[in-house]
Amino acid sequence: MNEFSDHMPLFFELNFSTICQKRTNTTTRNYIKWETSKNDEYAQMLQPHRETLLSVVNDITLDVDIHNAVREITRIIYDSAFKVFGHSVSINKNIDRQNRPNNEWFDENCKNARKTFHVTRNFFLRHQTEANRSEYVIARNSYNKVKRKAQYNFKRKKGLELCSIAKTNPKKFWSTLKPKNKSKCVADNEAMFSYFENVLGMNPPELSDTVLDLLNNTYFDGVNIDLLDTDISEDEIIKALKRLKSGKSAGNDEIVGEMFSSCPSFFAPILKTLFNSIFAIGVYPENWTECLVIPVPKSGDLTSPINYRPIILVSILSKLFTSILTDRLLSWSQDENHIIDNQFGFQPGRSTVDAIFTLHGIISHTLKHKLKLYCGFVDFRRAFDKVDRRILIYKLLKSGVSSKFVSMVNSIYSSVRLRVRSGGVLSEAFDNHLGVKQGEPLSPLLFLFFINDIIQDISTDVNEDVISLNGILIYLILFADDTVLFGKTPTVLQHLFDKLLLYCNKWNIEVNADKTKVVVFRNGFRPVDTNFTMITRNCKLLIHMCTLVYYYITTESFYILKNV
Repeated sequence: MNEFSDHMPLFFELNFSTICQKRTNTTTRNYIKWETSKNDEYAQMLQPHRETLLSVVNDITLDVDIHNAVREITRIIYDSAFKVFGHSVSINKNIDRQNRPNNEWFDENCKNARKTFHVTRNFFLRHQTEANRSEYVIARNSYNKVKRKAQYNFKRKKGLELCSIAKTNPKKFWSTLKPKNKSKCVADNEAMFSYFENVLGMNPPELSDTVLDLLNNTYFDGVNIDLLDTDISEDEIIKALKRLKSGKSAGNDEIVGEMFSSCPSFFAPILKTLFNSIFAIGVYPENWTECLVIPVPKSGDLTSPINYRPIILVSILSKLFTSILTDRLLSWSQDENHIIDNQFGFQPGRSTVDAIFTLHGIISHTLKHKLKLYCGFVDFRRAFDKVDRRILIYKLLKSGVSSKFVSMVNSIYSSVRLRVRSGGVLSEAFDNHLGVKQGEPLSPLLFLFFINDIIQDISTDVNEDVISLNGILIYLILFADDTVLFGKTPTVLQHLFDKLLLYCNKWNIEVNADKTKVVVFRNGFRPVDTNFTMITRNCKLLIHMCTLVYYYITTESFYILKNV
Protein backbone atom coordinates (compact mmCIF):
# COMPACT_ATOMS: atom_id res chain seq x y z
CA MET A 1 0.00 0.00 0.00
CA ASN A 2 1.28 3.48 -0.88
CA GLU A 3 -0.06 7.03 -1.15
CA PHE A 4 -1.84 6.26 -4.44
CA SER A 5 -3.58 3.07 -3.24
CA ASP A 6 -7.39 2.85 -3.09
CA HIS A 7 -7.10 1.73 0.53
CA MET A 8 -7.39 4.44 3.14
CA PRO A 9 -5.55 4.44 6.49
CA LEU A 10 -7.55 4.03 9.67
CA PHE A 11 -6.79 6.37 12.59
CA PHE A 12 -7.82 5.53 16.17
CA GLU A 13 -6.88 6.24 19.80
CA LEU A 14 -6.55 3.98 22.85
CA ASN A 15 -6.87 5.46 26.33
CA PHE A 16 -5.35 3.68 29.33
CA SER A 17 -5.82 4.38 33.02
CA THR A 18 -2.40 2.89 33.88
CA ILE A 19 0.15 5.47 34.95
CA CYS A 20 3.55 5.08 33.30
CA GLN A 21 6.23 4.39 35.87
CA LYS A 22 9.50 6.23 35.47
CA ARG A 23 12.44 3.89 35.04
CA THR A 24 14.84 4.24 37.93
CA ASN A 25 17.53 1.75 36.96
CA THR A 26 19.93 4.40 35.79
CA THR A 27 23.51 5.25 36.60
CA THR A 28 25.42 8.50 36.32
CA ARG A 29 28.82 8.50 34.66
CA ASN A 30 31.19 11.41 35.11
CA TYR A 31 33.78 12.15 32.48
CA ILE A 32 36.14 14.90 31.42
CA LYS A 33 36.08 16.32 27.91
CA TRP A 34 39.17 18.44 27.46
CA GLU A 35 38.90 21.76 25.62
CA THR A 36 42.14 23.59 24.87
CA SER A 37 40.36 26.95 24.96
CA LYS A 38 39.80 26.46 28.72
CA ASN A 39 43.44 25.79 29.64
CA ASP A 40 43.83 29.18 31.34
CA GLU A 41 40.69 28.62 33.39
CA TYR A 42 42.06 25.23 34.50
CA ALA A 43 45.41 26.81 35.45
CA GLN A 44 43.58 29.39 37.58
CA MET A 45 41.60 26.62 39.25
CA LEU A 46 44.85 24.86 40.22
CA GLN A 47 46.65 27.93 41.55
CA PRO A 48 45.04 27.98 45.06
CA HIS A 49 46.18 24.36 45.57
CA ARG A 50 49.87 25.02 44.83
CA GLU A 51 50.98 25.30 48.46
CA THR A 52 48.90 22.28 49.47
CA LEU A 53 50.46 20.12 46.76
CA LEU A 54 53.99 21.25 47.67
CA SER A 55 53.29 20.54 51.33
CA VAL A 56 52.02 17.04 50.52
CA VAL A 57 55.15 16.05 48.58
CA ASN A 58 57.58 17.74 50.99
CA ASP A 59 56.19 15.76 53.94
CA ILE A 60 57.03 12.36 52.40
CA THR A 61 59.37 10.37 54.65
CA LEU A 62 57.89 6.85 54.78
CA ASP A 63 56.36 4.31 52.40
CA VAL A 64 52.83 5.12 53.53
CA ASP A 65 53.43 8.81 52.86
CA ILE A 66 54.05 8.04 49.18
CA HIS A 67 50.74 6.21 48.83
CA ASN A 68 48.80 8.97 50.60
CA ALA A 69 50.57 11.73 48.67
CA VAL A 70 49.74 10.22 45.28
CA ARG A 71 46.10 9.76 46.29
CA GLU A 72 45.83 13.38 47.45
CA ILE A 73 47.56 14.77 44.35
CA THR A 74 45.30 12.72 42.10
CA ARG A 75 42.19 13.92 43.95
CA ILE A 76 43.13 17.61 43.79
CA ILE A 77 44.03 17.47 40.09
CA TYR A 78 40.89 15.57 39.10
CA ASP A 79 38.56 17.80 41.13
CA SER A 80 40.10 20.95 39.66
CA ALA A 81 39.81 19.60 36.12
CA PHE A 82 36.25 18.39 36.61
CA LYS A 83 35.09 21.85 37.68
CA VAL A 84 36.25 23.16 34.30
CA PHE A 85 35.85 20.25 31.90
CA GLY A 86 33.57 17.83 33.75
CA HIS A 87 30.35 16.36 32.39
CA SER A 88 27.79 13.96 33.83
CA VAL A 89 25.53 11.68 31.83
CA SER A 90 22.74 9.37 32.98
CA ILE A 91 22.79 5.89 31.49
CA ASN A 92 19.65 3.72 31.48
CA LYS A 93 20.81 0.12 31.79
CA ASN A 94 17.42 -1.35 30.81
CA ILE A 95 17.10 0.29 27.41
CA ASP A 96 19.26 -0.37 24.40
CA ARG A 97 18.02 2.42 22.20
CA GLN A 98 18.58 2.26 18.49
CA ASN A 99 19.05 5.94 17.85
CA ARG A 100 18.13 7.41 14.54
CA PRO A 101 21.33 7.98 12.56
CA ASN A 102 22.40 11.60 12.57
CA ASN A 103 23.39 12.26 8.96
CA GLU A 104 25.86 15.12 8.90
CA TRP A 105 24.92 16.02 5.35
CA PHE A 106 21.26 16.62 6.30
CA ASP A 107 21.32 20.44 6.42
CA GLU A 108 18.63 23.12 6.85
CA ASN A 109 17.61 22.95 3.19
CA CYS A 110 16.91 19.24 3.62
CA LYS A 111 14.87 19.87 6.76
CA ASN A 112 12.76 22.53 5.02
CA ALA A 113 12.22 20.30 1.97
CA ARG A 114 11.26 17.37 4.22
CA LYS A 115 8.77 19.54 6.09
CA THR A 116 7.16 20.64 2.81
CA PHE A 117 7.07 17.04 1.61
CA HIS A 118 5.28 15.81 4.76
CA VAL A 119 2.75 18.66 4.65
CA THR A 120 1.81 18.06 0.99
CA ARG A 121 1.71 14.27 1.45
CA ASN A 122 -0.58 14.45 4.47
CA PHE A 123 -2.84 16.98 2.73
CA PHE A 124 -3.07 14.73 -0.32
CA LEU A 125 -3.96 11.70 1.82
CA ARG A 126 -6.87 13.63 3.32
CA HIS A 127 -8.00 15.32 0.08
CA GLN A 128 -7.13 13.16 -2.93
CA THR A 129 -7.51 15.53 -5.85
CA GLU A 130 -5.35 15.78 -8.98
CA ALA A 131 -4.09 19.21 -7.91
CA ASN A 132 -3.06 17.94 -4.48
CA ARG A 133 -1.47 14.88 -6.05
CA SER A 134 0.56 17.10 -8.38
CA GLU A 135 1.72 19.27 -5.46
CA TYR A 136 2.72 16.17 -3.51
CA VAL A 137 4.75 14.68 -6.40
CA ILE A 138 6.54 17.99 -6.97
CA ALA A 139 7.40 18.24 -3.24
CA ARG A 140 8.62 14.62 -3.16
CA ASN A 141 10.86 15.07 -6.20
CA SER A 142 12.17 18.35 -4.84
CA TYR A 143 12.97 16.73 -1.48
CA ASN A 144 14.92 13.90 -3.16
CA LYS A 145 16.80 16.41 -5.31
CA VAL A 146 17.74 18.55 -2.31
CA LYS A 147 18.99 15.43 -0.45
CA ARG A 148 21.13 14.31 -3.39
CA LYS A 149 22.64 17.78 -3.71
CA ALA A 150 23.35 17.97 0.03
CA GLN A 151 25.02 14.54 -0.03
CA TYR A 152 27.16 15.50 -3.03
CA ASN A 153 28.28 18.79 -1.46
CA PHE A 154 29.02 17.10 1.86
CA LYS A 155 31.10 14.31 0.30
CA ARG A 156 33.01 16.78 -1.86
CA LYS A 157 33.76 18.98 1.15
CA LYS A 158 34.89 15.98 3.22
CA GLY A 159 37.02 14.70 0.36
CA LEU A 160 38.86 18.01 0.10
CA GLU A 161 39.35 18.07 3.87
CA LEU A 162 40.77 14.54 3.85
CA CYS A 163 43.19 15.46 1.07
CA SER A 164 44.44 18.44 3.06
CA ILE A 165 44.96 16.56 6.35
CA ALA A 166 46.28 13.28 4.89
CA LYS A 167 49.87 14.50 5.25
CA THR A 168 49.53 17.32 7.77
CA ASN A 169 47.51 15.44 10.40
CA PRO A 170 47.54 11.64 9.85
CA LYS A 171 45.89 10.92 13.20
CA LYS A 172 42.85 13.04 12.34
CA PHE A 173 42.83 11.54 8.83
CA TRP A 174 42.50 7.96 10.08
CA SER A 175 40.06 8.83 12.87
CA THR A 176 37.83 10.45 10.23
CA LEU A 177 37.89 7.30 8.11
CA LYS A 178 37.00 5.03 11.03
CA PRO A 179 33.29 4.16 11.34
CA LYS A 180 31.34 6.28 13.79
CA ASN A 181 29.39 3.36 15.25
CA LYS A 182 32.07 1.35 16.99
CA SER A 183 31.43 -2.28 17.84
CA LYS A 184 30.17 -2.61 21.38
CA CYS A 185 30.98 -5.41 23.75
CA VAL A 186 28.09 -7.87 23.51
CA ALA A 187 29.64 -10.74 25.48
CA ASP A 188 28.30 -11.50 28.93
CA ASN A 189 30.10 -9.42 31.55
CA GLU A 190 30.72 -12.31 33.94
CA ALA A 191 32.05 -14.48 31.11
CA MET A 192 34.32 -11.62 30.02
CA PHE A 193 35.65 -11.10 33.54
CA SER A 194 36.31 -14.80 34.02
CA TYR A 195 38.04 -15.17 30.65
CA PHE A 196 40.48 -12.29 31.12
CA GLU A 197 41.20 -13.28 34.70
CA ASN A 198 42.21 -16.73 33.44
CA VAL A 199 44.31 -15.30 30.59
CA LEU A 200 45.95 -12.39 32.42
CA GLY A 201 45.99 -13.84 35.92
CA MET A 202 48.11 -16.92 35.21
CA ASN A 203 50.82 -17.86 37.67
CA PRO A 204 54.41 -17.96 36.37
CA PRO A 205 55.63 -21.41 35.31
CA GLU A 206 58.12 -23.39 37.33
CA LEU A 207 61.78 -22.63 36.80
CA SER A 208 64.44 -25.23 36.15
CA ASP A 209 66.93 -26.00 38.91
CA THR A 210 69.68 -24.35 36.87
CA VAL A 211 67.80 -21.08 36.56
CA LEU A 212 66.71 -21.18 40.21
CA ASP A 213 70.36 -21.47 41.24
CA LEU A 214 71.22 -18.47 39.07
CA LEU A 215 68.42 -16.39 40.57
CA ASN A 216 69.20 -17.40 44.15
CA ASN A 217 72.87 -16.50 43.76
CA THR A 218 72.23 -13.05 42.29
CA TYR A 219 72.07 -10.11 44.68
CA PHE A 220 71.54 -6.36 44.67
CA ASP A 221 75.21 -5.82 45.47
CA GLY A 222 75.41 -2.03 45.51
CA VAL A 223 76.20 -1.21 41.88
CA ASN A 224 76.00 2.58 41.48
CA ILE A 225 75.75 4.39 38.14
CA ASP A 226 75.35 8.17 38.23
CA LEU A 227 73.49 8.36 34.93
CA LEU A 228 70.83 5.99 36.28
CA ASP A 229 70.79 6.91 39.97
CA THR A 230 71.07 10.69 40.16
CA ASP A 231 68.12 12.78 41.37
CA ILE A 232 65.45 13.56 38.81
CA SER A 233 65.66 17.15 37.56
CA GLU A 234 62.94 19.59 36.53
CA ASP A 235 64.35 19.56 32.99
CA GLU A 236 63.71 15.82 32.76
CA ILE A 237 60.16 16.31 34.01
CA ILE A 238 59.39 19.15 31.59
CA LYS A 239 60.79 17.05 28.75
CA ALA A 240 58.50 14.18 29.76
CA LEU A 241 55.52 16.53 30.06
CA LYS A 242 56.09 17.87 26.56
CA ARG A 243 56.06 14.33 25.17
CA LEU A 244 52.58 13.61 26.54
CA LYS A 245 50.16 13.10 23.68
CA SER A 246 46.72 14.65 23.66
CA GLY A 247 43.52 12.66 23.33
CA LYS A 248 44.82 9.52 25.07
CA SER A 249 42.59 7.48 27.35
CA ALA A 250 42.90 7.81 31.11
CA GLY A 251 43.79 4.98 33.44
CA ASN A 252 41.81 3.81 36.43
CA ASP A 253 42.38 7.16 38.19
CA GLU A 254 40.61 9.11 35.37
CA ILE A 255 43.63 11.43 34.97
CA VAL A 256 44.40 12.48 31.38
CA GLY A 257 47.69 13.79 30.03
CA GLU A 258 46.37 17.27 29.25
CA MET A 259 45.97 17.91 32.99
CA PHE A 260 49.77 17.98 33.24
CA SER A 261 50.94 19.05 29.78
CA SER A 262 48.81 22.22 29.86
CA CYS A 263 50.64 23.49 32.99
CA PRO A 264 54.25 22.20 32.86
CA SER A 265 55.80 24.99 34.94
CA PHE A 266 53.18 24.51 37.67
CA PHE A 267 53.69 20.76 38.00
CA ALA A 268 57.47 20.51 37.44
CA PRO A 269 58.58 21.34 41.04
CA ILE A 270 55.77 19.24 42.55
CA LEU A 271 56.52 16.18 40.42
CA LYS A 272 60.26 16.60 40.95
CA THR A 273 59.87 16.23 44.72
CA LEU A 274 57.35 13.40 44.38
CA PHE A 275 59.37 11.38 41.85
CA ASN A 276 62.63 11.78 43.77
CA SER A 277 60.93 10.54 46.96
CA ILE A 278 59.58 7.50 45.10
CA PHE A 279 62.98 6.82 43.51
CA ALA A 280 64.91 7.27 46.77
CA ILE A 281 62.63 5.12 48.93
CA GLY A 282 62.10 2.60 46.11
CA VAL A 283 58.36 2.19 46.68
CA TYR A 284 55.83 2.23 43.86
CA PRO A 285 52.54 3.99 44.81
CA GLU A 286 49.52 1.73 45.31
CA ASN A 287 47.39 3.96 43.07
CA TRP A 288 49.65 3.14 40.13
CA THR A 289 49.61 -0.63 40.59
CA GLU A 290 46.00 -0.98 39.39
CA CYS A 291 45.43 -0.95 35.63
CA LEU A 292 42.30 -0.98 33.52
CA VAL A 293 41.62 -3.71 30.93
CA ILE A 294 39.39 -2.69 28.01
CA PRO A 295 38.19 -5.58 25.77
CA VAL A 296 38.40 -4.59 22.10
CA PRO A 297 36.49 -6.71 19.54
CA LYS A 298 38.37 -8.75 16.95
CA SER A 299 36.78 -10.68 14.10
CA GLY A 300 34.44 -13.55 14.86
CA ASP A 301 31.54 -14.15 17.20
CA LEU A 302 31.40 -11.15 19.56
CA THR A 303 29.33 -13.06 22.11
CA SER A 304 32.45 -15.11 22.89
CA PRO A 305 35.13 -13.45 25.09
CA ILE A 306 37.86 -15.23 23.12
CA ASN A 307 37.23 -12.84 20.22
CA TYR A 308 38.31 -9.81 22.24
CA ARG A 309 41.84 -8.57 22.78
CA PRO A 310 42.78 -6.71 25.96
CA ILE A 311 43.93 -3.09 25.85
CA ILE A 312 45.47 -2.12 29.18
CA LEU A 313 45.36 1.48 30.41
CA VAL A 314 47.82 2.62 33.08
CA SER A 315 47.99 5.80 35.14
CA ILE A 316 49.26 8.83 33.20
CA LEU A 317 51.18 9.98 36.27
CA SER A 318 52.98 6.63 36.45
CA LYS A 319 53.82 6.89 32.74
CA LEU A 320 55.47 10.26 33.38
CA PHE A 321 57.67 8.66 36.03
CA THR A 322 58.62 5.59 33.99
CA SER A 323 59.27 7.68 30.85
CA ILE A 324 62.07 9.42 32.77
CA LEU A 325 63.47 6.04 33.82
CA THR A 326 63.25 4.94 30.18
CA ASP A 327 65.29 7.92 28.98
CA ARG A 328 68.01 7.14 31.50
CA LEU A 329 68.18 3.42 30.78
CA LEU A 330 68.20 4.06 27.03
CA SER A 331 71.00 6.64 27.27
CA TRP A 332 73.09 4.33 29.45
CA SER A 333 72.54 1.29 27.23
CA GLN A 334 73.57 3.28 24.15
CA ASP A 335 76.65 4.77 25.81
CA GLU A 336 77.79 1.33 26.95
CA ASN A 337 76.58 -0.58 23.84
CA HIS A 338 74.56 -3.00 25.95
CA ILE A 339 71.89 -3.80 23.34
CA ILE A 340 73.15 -6.20 20.66
CA ASP A 341 73.62 -4.84 17.12
CA ASN A 342 71.25 -7.51 15.77
CA GLN A 343 68.35 -5.77 17.55
CA PHE A 344 66.49 -3.17 15.47
CA GLY A 345 63.42 -2.69 17.67
CA PHE A 346 62.83 0.34 19.90
CA GLN A 347 66.25 1.77 19.16
CA PRO A 348 66.69 5.46 18.19
CA GLY A 349 67.86 5.72 14.60
CA ARG A 350 66.71 2.20 13.75
CA SER A 351 63.44 1.01 12.28
CA THR A 352 61.77 -1.81 10.39
CA VAL A 353 63.13 -0.25 7.20
CA ASP A 354 66.69 -0.81 8.45
CA ALA A 355 65.91 -4.42 9.40
CA ILE A 356 64.33 -5.11 6.00
CA PHE A 357 67.22 -3.40 4.22
CA THR A 358 69.73 -5.55 6.11
CA LEU A 359 67.86 -8.78 5.35
CA HIS A 360 67.48 -7.73 1.72
CA GLY A 361 71.22 -7.11 1.51
CA ILE A 362 71.96 -10.57 2.92
CA ILE A 363 69.57 -12.18 0.43
CA SER A 364 71.16 -10.28 -2.47
CA HIS A 365 74.66 -11.21 -1.31
CA THR A 366 73.72 -14.90 -1.09
CA LEU A 367 71.98 -15.04 -4.47
CA LYS A 368 74.86 -13.19 -6.11
CA HIS A 369 77.13 -16.08 -5.11
CA LYS A 370 74.69 -18.63 -6.61
CA LEU A 371 73.68 -19.93 -3.19
CA LYS A 372 70.37 -20.48 -1.43
CA LEU A 373 69.36 -18.72 1.78
CA TYR A 374 67.21 -20.63 4.27
CA CYS A 375 65.36 -18.19 6.55
CA GLY A 376 63.34 -19.15 9.61
CA PHE A 377 60.84 -16.48 10.66
CA VAL A 378 60.11 -17.22 14.31
CA ASP A 379 57.05 -16.06 16.23
CA PHE A 380 57.00 -16.07 20.03
CA ARG A 381 53.60 -16.63 21.60
CA ARG A 382 52.52 -13.49 23.52
CA ALA A 383 56.17 -12.58 24.03
CA PHE A 384 55.63 -9.35 25.98
CA ASP A 385 52.76 -10.76 28.06
CA LYS A 386 54.68 -13.86 29.18
CA VAL A 387 57.95 -12.34 30.36
CA ASP A 388 58.92 -13.99 33.64
CA ARG A 389 59.56 -11.04 35.95
CA ARG A 390 61.93 -13.01 38.19
CA ILE A 391 64.14 -13.68 35.18
CA LEU A 392 63.82 -10.06 34.01
CA ILE A 393 65.23 -8.75 37.30
CA TYR A 394 68.07 -11.27 37.09
CA LYS A 395 68.96 -10.24 33.54
CA LEU A 396 68.91 -6.54 34.39
CA LEU A 397 71.38 -7.16 37.21
CA LYS A 398 73.59 -9.36 35.00
CA SER A 399 73.58 -6.59 32.36
CA GLY A 400 75.14 -4.22 34.89
CA VAL A 401 72.12 -2.00 35.55
CA SER A 402 72.50 -0.17 38.88
CA SER A 403 71.06 -1.73 42.04
CA LYS A 404 68.89 1.32 42.78
CA PHE A 405 67.39 1.27 39.30
CA VAL A 406 66.71 -2.48 39.34
CA SER A 407 65.20 -2.17 42.81
CA MET A 408 62.78 0.44 41.43
CA VAL A 409 61.83 -1.85 38.53
CA ASN A 410 61.34 -4.69 41.00
CA SER A 411 58.99 -2.48 43.04
CA ILE A 412 57.02 -1.55 39.91
CA TYR A 413 56.38 -5.23 39.16
CA SER A 414 56.04 -6.49 42.73
CA SER A 415 52.30 -5.81 42.56
CA VAL A 416 50.28 -5.46 39.35
CA ARG A 417 46.50 -5.58 39.64
CA LEU A 418 43.97 -5.49 36.81
CA ARG A 419 40.29 -4.62 36.52
CA VAL A 420 38.25 -5.43 33.43
CA ARG A 421 35.71 -2.84 32.26
CA SER A 422 32.96 -4.42 30.18
CA GLY A 423 29.57 -2.92 29.40
CA GLY A 424 30.28 -0.01 31.73
CA VAL A 425 30.83 -2.39 34.66
CA LEU A 426 34.13 -2.91 36.50
CA SER A 427 35.24 -6.35 37.62
CA GLU A 428 36.91 -7.12 40.92
CA ALA A 429 40.66 -6.55 40.86
CA PHE A 430 42.90 -9.58 40.29
CA ASP A 431 46.66 -10.07 40.35
CA ASN A 432 48.79 -10.16 37.23
CA HIS A 433 52.04 -12.12 37.60
CA LEU A 434 53.51 -12.32 34.10
CA GLY A 435 54.70 -9.97 31.39
CA VAL A 436 55.82 -6.38 31.10
CA LYS A 437 53.11 -3.76 31.50
CA GLN A 438 51.24 -2.90 28.33
CA GLY A 439 51.28 0.84 27.65
CA GLU A 440 54.22 1.60 29.95
CA PRO A 441 57.07 3.56 28.29
CA LEU A 442 59.66 1.38 30.06
CA SER A 443 58.23 -1.96 28.90
CA PRO A 444 59.75 -2.21 25.37
CA LEU A 445 63.25 -1.48 26.67
CA LEU A 446 62.87 -3.97 29.50
CA PHE A 447 61.91 -6.61 26.94
CA LEU A 448 65.06 -5.85 24.93
CA PHE A 449 67.16 -6.52 28.03
CA PHE A 450 65.17 -9.70 28.68
CA ILE A 451 65.97 -11.11 25.23
CA ASN A 452 69.38 -9.46 24.82
CA ASP A 453 71.43 -12.58 25.63
CA ILE A 454 69.87 -14.59 22.80
CA ILE A 455 72.90 -14.03 20.56
CA GLN A 456 75.20 -15.71 23.10
CA ASP A 457 73.07 -18.85 23.42
CA ILE A 458 72.41 -19.27 19.70
CA SER A 459 75.98 -18.69 18.50
CA THR A 460 76.70 -21.56 16.15
CA ASP A 461 79.84 -23.55 15.48
CA VAL A 462 78.91 -24.40 11.84
CA ASN A 463 80.84 -21.39 10.60
CA GLU A 464 81.43 -22.43 7.00
CA ASP A 465 77.72 -22.41 6.16
CA VAL A 466 76.78 -19.24 8.06
CA ILE A 467 76.51 -15.93 6.21
CA SER A 468 79.73 -13.93 6.54
CA LEU A 469 80.06 -10.26 5.59
CA ASN A 470 83.55 -8.76 5.92
CA GLY A 471 84.48 -11.56 8.31
CA ILE A 472 81.44 -11.00 10.55
CA LEU A 473 79.14 -13.99 10.99
CA ILE A 474 75.46 -13.04 10.68
CA TYR A 475 72.69 -15.52 11.39
CA LEU A 476 70.09 -13.56 13.37
CA ILE A 477 68.06 -10.35 12.99
CA LEU A 478 65.63 -9.11 15.63
CA PHE A 479 62.95 -6.45 15.75
CA ALA A 480 61.88 -6.68 19.40
CA ASP A 481 60.42 -10.22 19.50
CA ASP A 482 60.18 -10.70 15.71
CA THR A 483 63.08 -12.99 14.87
CA VAL A 484 64.63 -14.31 11.68
CA LEU A 485 67.34 -16.99 11.63
CA PHE A 486 69.18 -17.82 8.42
CA GLY A 487 71.87 -20.02 6.96
CA LYS A 488 73.06 -21.33 3.61
CA THR A 489 71.97 -24.91 4.25
CA PRO A 490 69.02 -26.67 5.93
CA THR A 491 71.46 -28.18 8.42
CA VAL A 492 72.58 -24.78 9.66
CA LEU A 493 69.02 -23.52 10.01
CA GLN A 494 67.95 -26.65 11.91
CA HIS A 495 70.98 -26.23 14.17
CA LEU A 496 69.90 -22.64 14.87
CA PHE A 497 66.35 -23.80 15.61
CA ASP A 498 67.71 -26.34 18.10
CA LYS A 499 69.80 -23.68 19.83
CA LEU A 500 66.83 -21.30 19.93
CA LEU A 501 64.62 -23.95 21.55
CA LEU A 502 67.20 -24.57 24.25
CA TYR A 503 67.26 -20.84 24.95
CA CYS A 504 63.46 -20.58 25.04
CA ASN A 505 63.01 -23.60 27.29
CA LYS A 506 65.59 -22.23 29.70
CA TRP A 507 63.99 -18.78 30.05
CA ASN A 508 60.29 -19.74 29.79
CA ILE A 509 59.72 -18.32 26.30
CA GLU A 510 57.17 -20.10 24.12
CA VAL A 511 57.55 -20.47 20.34
CA ASN A 512 54.37 -20.37 18.27
CA ALA A 513 55.00 -23.12 15.72
CA ASP A 514 51.82 -22.31 13.79
CA LYS A 515 53.18 -18.89 12.86
CA THR A 516 56.83 -19.90 12.52
CA LYS A 517 57.72 -20.40 8.84
CA VAL A 518 60.75 -21.24 6.72
CA VAL A 519 61.29 -19.35 3.48
CA VAL A 520 63.94 -20.33 0.93
CA PHE A 521 65.38 -17.63 -1.32
CA ARG A 522 67.03 -19.04 -4.45
CA ASN A 523 68.11 -18.33 -8.00
CA GLY A 524 67.55 -21.64 -9.70
CA PHE A 525 65.65 -24.86 -9.34
CA ARG A 526 63.25 -25.76 -6.58
CA PRO A 527 65.12 -27.05 -3.52
CA VAL A 528 64.33 -30.41 -2.01
CA ASP A 529 61.51 -30.20 0.56
CA THR A 530 63.03 -30.32 4.03
CA ASN A 531 61.31 -30.87 7.35
CA PHE A 532 62.34 -28.48 10.12
CA THR A 533 61.39 -29.30 13.71
CA MET A 534 61.44 -27.79 17.17
CA ILE A 535 61.30 -30.10 20.16
CA THR A 536 59.68 -28.32 23.11
CA ARG A 537 59.18 -29.60 26.63
CA ASN A 538 55.84 -31.10 25.64
CA CYS A 539 55.97 -32.13 22.00
CA LYS A 540 57.80 -32.14 18.69
CA LEU A 541 56.68 -29.28 16.44
CA LEU A 542 56.88 -29.44 12.66
CA ILE A 543 57.69 -26.13 10.95
CA HIS A 544 56.17 -25.57 7.52
CA MET A 545 58.54 -24.63 4.69
CA CYS A 546 56.90 -21.95 2.57
CA THR A 547 56.64 -22.76 -1.15
CA LEU A 548 54.47 -19.93 -2.46
CA VAL A 549 56.69 -17.08 -1.30
CA TYR A 550 60.00 -18.37 -2.52
CA TYR A 551 58.52 -19.29 -5.91
CA TYR A 552 57.49 -15.67 -6.32
CA ILE A 553 60.60 -14.02 -4.90
CA THR A 554 63.08 -15.62 -7.29
CA THR A 555 65.34 -14.50 -10.12
CA GLU A 556 63.63 -11.81 -12.20
CA SER A 557 60.65 -11.44 -9.85
CA PHE A 558 62.97 -10.87 -6.92
CA TYR A 559 64.99 -8.21 -8.68
CA ILE A 560 61.81 -6.50 -9.91
CA LEU A 561 60.60 -6.35 -6.31
CA LYS A 562 63.98 -5.07 -5.21
CA ASN A 563 63.79 -2.11 -7.57
CA VAL A 564 60.19 -1.12 -6.74
